[in-house]
Amino acid sequence: MDNIVTDLGRRRLAIGFLGLAAALVLPGARRARAAPLPAPPAPIARKFNAFWDKDPIGVHEIKVIPAASSGGWDVQVDIDFLIDLGLFGEITYRYTSRESWRDGRLAALETRTDDDGDVSEVTGRAAGNRFRMAGPDGQFDAPSDLLTSNSAWSEAICRQSEIIDAGSGTVVDFMATPEGFRTTSTATGLATARAYQVTCPMIAGSFWYDQAGLWMRGRLDRRGEKIDYFLDT
Repeated sequence: MDNIVTDLGRRRLAIGFLGLAAALVLPGARRARAAPLPAPPAPIARKFNAFWDKDPIGVHEIKVIPAASSGGWDVQVDIDFLIDLGLFGEITYRYTSRESWRDGRLAALETRTDDDGDVSEVTGRAAGNRFRMAGPDGQFDAPSDLLTSNSAWSEAICRQSEIIDAGSGTVVDFMATPEGFRTTSTATGLATARAYQVTCPMIAGSFWYDQAGLWMRGRLDRRGEKIDYFLDT
């Protein structure tokens, strides 16, 4: 049981996709970055119920809100996990992030992570062709055309080779391999999704996107321990 506490609490397994943070790092060959994202035509709201070993552990919510200015949008991500270990106590994970995007590029970022009492914060602002951040590892400059780990709401993240880890304020390598089409149940019946496998030495992930390119299901698998994401209906 102590090994489970270490794995889930201190190594951030419970982050899920959550924000999709540093757990999904995979060193690999560079690929061309995608063009700037287009502004979503309407607000997007996605709420996922997360399960660990079939037990509910909390929610992961994403809101994408078109800004008043043309070509811009704001992203709100909130994760609240609690793993009950019975006599061995609880593990909590809470993550809050706010992003502003303008003309398809990241303009501002603020995140706060409380990983079972270990609190860290990241702030960042666009500066010319760079995005400058301050986080638990100090100052970091990133290219201005990168997506962030919070961009999991969009299938576009699966075409990236690097992303900004919004939880640590650094840039990490990223790789997603298409797995073809999957069929899943929804509130309105069966739906077809495009599936991707994301792998690294520590963790493997499976992420599904609907026909609109929006995230609809996910799974993280580490050493046989799984966190499943199901879209709230």
